[in-house]
Amino acid sequence: MLKPFFNINHDHFSGATTAKIELVQFGDFQSRNCFEAYHIIKFLQFKMGNNLKFVFRHFPRITRHPLSMETAIAAEAAARQNKFWHMHDLLFANYGNITRQALTQFAKEIEIDPLLYELHREDKKVFRKIISDFESGIKSGVTDCPTFFINGLRYNGPIEVGQLYKTCRLLCT
Repeated sequence: MLKPFFNINHDHFSGATTAKIELVQFGDFQSRNCFEAYHIIKFLQFKMGNNLKFVFRHFPRITRHPLSMETAIAAEAAARQNKFWHMHDLLFANYGNITRQALTQFAKEIEIDPLLYELHREDKKVFRKIISDFESGIKSGVTDCPTFFINGLRYNGPIEVGQLYKTCRLLCT
């Protein structure tokens, strides 16, 4: 079972808070598998509309992906200016081409205040949010990413559009 449960004041989510299906992803912006899952999630969001609430939690794998913490920090710094999903999408759109310098450029592209962005990148609350997400993953048995939970239950099926959609639809009825 997912621990802790969805928290509107803590989690980044897209969709209706009252959606029948809550899909939580523990992810890393530098993971090839998360990049591939990104497109599946976009499809599910399109197909399911208001029946799906998608929650993204950070699970940076710094031993595998050297910039995973920095990309998570960039997303959280953008979130402080209500642009989490803009940065989230931009990070995945540029998968494989991300550098430290590119992160600052991405902030400019999504039109956030550059001085506040840099201040937020250094803010301990940003770091604590990422660590909190990571720890909730560990407590929920996450060992790699992407890992999904659907309505609090770990999804152990293949990360492919047909099976995820089918599982979500079954739970939706």
